[in-house]
Amino acid sequence: MNSQGFTSVEGPPIPSLRGLGTNWYRRGVRYWLRRSVTIAVFVFILAIATLFVVGVFGAILQIPNLWLRVILFVLATAAVTLSLIRGLRAFNAVRTAQNGGIHLPLSAAYKSSSVFAKSATPGRSKALIGAGAAAGAGAAAGNDALGALLAVAAVFIYGDLLAALLVVCLKYTPREFPAVLAVEKWKAEHPNWVDDR
Repeated sequence: MNSQGFTSVEGPPIPSLRGLGTNWYRRGVRYWLRRSVTIAVFVFILAIATLFVVGVFGAILQIPNLWLRVILFVLATAAVTLSLIRGLRAFNAVRTAQNGGIHLPLSAAYKSSSVFAKSATPGRSKALIGAGAAAGAGAAAGNDALGALLAVAAVFIYGDLLAALLVVCLKYTPREFPAVLAVEKWKAEHPNWVDDR
């Protein structure tokens, strides 16, 4: 027993997470540096998507045929709006689950009809990221068709990208939340342990 009458128990087992190690538990400088870089990458991706979406609307407004311009503008606005609604609902589901102590990955928060959820398996996600990177490289090299494809895709996934950024900004990232739950469970089973971090 220590001076306060508590039995000394070694601390909880801290799971080592890929890319974070055990830094996620103490949340030191290296942890916040990694989190800041991750958030900056997501902000950059969302900024690029914003430029594509603005480009799509700019191109639509340049169409000389009034009826075609109005129809495409309404369709693009509906696509962005629905994407934002879908993405913000998914983010809210993840945040609500975390507040309730439940692990809910972003991909599971989407309805099964969402393209984003269907592509959320690790193998498919890497393939889609690779395809997007290849299309981006092609667009940067001057391929107008790939640039147009990325711009149109940005209209449909803009809300999903925003949701991903918001989830990364939560108190605990989806990668670390299951480990947080495990540590909290251990702490509940050892009520006399004093956290000295």
